[in-house]
Amino acid sequence: MQQIILFDGVCHLCNHAVKYVIQHDPDKKFLFVAFQSAAGANICGLFGVSPLQQESVLLIKEGKVFNKSNAVIAILRQCKGWASFFLLFSWLPEKWRNQIYDWVAKNRYKWWGKRDTCMLPTPDVLERFL
Repeated sequence: MQQIILFDGVCHLCNHAVKYVIQHDPDKKFLFVAFQSAAGANICGLFGVSPLQQESVLLIKEGKVFNKSNAVIAILRQCKGWASFFLLFSWLPEKWRNQIYDWVAKNRYKWWGKRDTCMLPTPDVLERFL
């Protein structure tokens, strides 16, 4: 069953994270959609999530919505590659993990920058975007 990752399409950090997941998801378990897209708004509506929740990556898996650090952990558990190092943080209490997540989310545009428009997927991965 494919899972859906909703992400901030204008955030450089988020776009790099999506590219990382694509490269380290050989079984193509994940589909991607930007919050800013019409499909993103529709999916948010279906799951009762505010499209303004762009401060958090969301993972929809088996009808459940995971956000913040829980989404990151659930995604990384299914990917191969160096970023699985971050799973070491999964032993921290969720409250602490989310405080770190919120701090990074609050500063992501300042540290990594922001695009004027959402990224356009390349033809080789286009089928993975909604």
